[in-house]
Amino acid sequence: MTVPPRPLLVIDAGHTRIKFALCNLTDESSLPHVQHILAPMVDSPFPWDQIEAWCADLPTEPATLLTGSNPVAIEQVRSDWPETCGPIHILQDRSQLPISVALEQPERVGIDRLLTAIAANRLRAPGQTSIIVDSGTAITIDALTSDGAFCGGAILPGVRMGSQALHRYTATLPEIDASTLLTTTPDPLGRNTTSAIESGLYWGHIGAVRELILRQRDRVASFDKAKDKPSLLLFTGGASQMLEPHFSHARFEPFLALQGLALVAAQLNG
Repeated sequence: MTVPPRPLLVIDAGHTRIKFALCNLTDESSLPHVQHILAPMVDSPFPWDQIEAWCADLPTEPATLLTGSNPVAIEQVRSDWPETCGPIHILQDRSQLPISVALEQPERVGIDRLLTAIAANRLRAPGQTSIIVDSGTAITIDALTSDGAFCGGAILPGVRMGSQALHRYTATLPEIDASTLLTTTPDPLGRNTTSAIESGLYWGHIGAVRELILRQRDRVASFDKAKDKPSLLLFTGGASQMLEPHFSHARFEPFLALQGLALVAAQLNG
């Protein structure tokens, strides 16, 4: 059902970047539209002039919703928040999230993982399971049951983190510019140290994701009643473009965590 556009300002404070997004919720069954986004590095100045321009278009009542995996960055945004932008609310209580978490310690799950799952529940068909791959500073690969419950997943280092670790914990290996792997496909057979690192990081990333997708699908199928319906495979995050050429059956949605946060903001603001 189409509804009047509802602008929502949300902020996701991650380990590497802080993402500010102005979203519009226009349909009760679709994901919010990300109208504007800014993603400065955590140690860069905040673009307050642009944020204040966005806030001029917001309703006066709803609060901006702030959350993320980086407590220091969250506190920095909160303390620097311009008064002209109205109230800001920090989302910390996972019980406010519209998703069931089928784990022993649901309060320990990273909030970004749950936000991507909330967005995924808007996209999957009724009775369909889903696998969500979020490729950023870290890579998370998580599963949803056929009734939309978050049932666990895997966490592994992202490509940039892997490059930094190889350099930091060895005496001679160089740190490569991992951003180049977003636009170039390295030869699997590296002919020097740098190209060997590029090959390992790139193809290791692809292989780990592929293996975990297959194993999680089998694991969910072993206990979920929707065994005959193919899972919805979703890729998101800043490094997901590395995966796109190798997973033609996947759906790419770059802003799932922000869109999930906007859905929560709409719920909290009534």
